[in-house]
Amino acid sequence: MKEMLWLVVAILIIFLVVLFFPTGTNDYQNPSEQASTPTVPEGSKVEQAARANDAPTAMEEETRYRLMQAEFAKLEKGRRDLKRRLGKLRYHLKDIQLPAMQAQEVNEVMLNGYKLLHTPKMLGAFSDVAGIAEELGRVNYAYASLDEVDRILQQNKPVEETATGSQE
Repeated sequence: MKEMLWLVVAILIIFLVVLFFPTGTNDYQNPSEQASTPTVPEGSKVEQAARANDAPTAMEEETRYRLMQAEFAKLEKGRRDLKRRLGKLRYHLKDIQLPAMQAQEVNEVMLNGYKLLHTPKMLGAFSDVAGIAEELGRVNYAYASLDEVDRILQQNKPVEETATGSQE
């Protein structure tokens, strides 16, 4: 029985050594794959063209970055405007009692606006100008949808009394 145990332990040790310490002699590549891979000499026109298409030049990167910064500045301004308008509407809606359907609609529009402002994407989150423009479109849509809330606010605005009272 002891011999069998020693044999199992020896096989296990050999297996672990081969598993964790490979010798590197198993670098086998299929001969058909070697033949199908074309070799291009270094410095050839094909290789230079491939490198030129892969990596944009520093000037293109700089231009892209400046365009992204300009578009991101527009996005920041749109976010500030949206935040300011949401704050004003929230202040004016504080004392107004709305019917249930209108209150639900106002709540939905206001929450959608606040969701855009809750965790704003920073400049590094965007990979190109199109992504920033898309986010700006979302902010502008939320800003425009606040027109409906403003309309509801104007319809349900309570009649303000004069500060001096009624004059007889």
